[in-house]
Amino acid sequence: MWREHDKMKINILIPIKKLNETKSRLIKYLDENSRITLTLLMLEDILESCISSQSINKIYLVSYDDLSEFKKYKEIEILINKEELNKALEFALDYLRKEENDATLVIPSDLPLIEPIDISNLGKLIENYEIILGPSCDGGTNILMLRNYVKINLEFGEGKTSFLLHLKNALDNNYNVTIYSNERICLDLDDIIRFKYFKTLNSNKKSIKYIKELANN
Repeated sequence: MWREHDKMKINILIPIKKLNETKSRLIKYLDENSRITLTLLMLEDILESCISSQSINKIYLVSYDDLSEFKKYKEIEILINKEELNKALEFALDYLRKEENDATLVIPSDLPLIEPIDISNLGKLIENYEIILGPSCDGGTNILMLRNYVKINLEFGEGKTSFLLHLKNALDNNYNVTIYSNERICLDLDDIIRFKYFKTLNSNKKSIKYIKELANN
């Protein structure tokens, strides 16, 4: 398809929360339409990086909403699931295990700084590991990459130190695990502090430009 090599077939899985509840920590600062627009622009930025990396097989969006605007991408399949995040992801991972697939990379929908080089690096790393984890700056999990046969309990959720929980689950199951981390991976957009930081960045990302527009209004 558009892989740079045929060593492994790697799919990307991006969970999207219910749009009218998105970016709840920014409710005091942004109205619902602005928060939804920001979420969708961040998703566009992530998709562009994934597609540009030339190292993955297909992208799956697991979503509460229809997201019809993304059906124009031939590389994307939308999986509708209205359960809570961990159950929706478990459903999607089980679905992907039935496909022709060697590994799956789970990325949150609010990681707009991720670049094609990160996707390529992860694609190379997973050839030698069973699990790759990347922490967020507040102890969450912004990268979870699994070989197709790997199963661990998912620990995503507000206020949870999911990175350490995922790491413990991986080690308890004797999986070969490594960590991938840099500023682009650590910085999701989840609160007003990061919103203010993102508006200072010199970036052509659609979501960053929109943040600057919002900040100037």
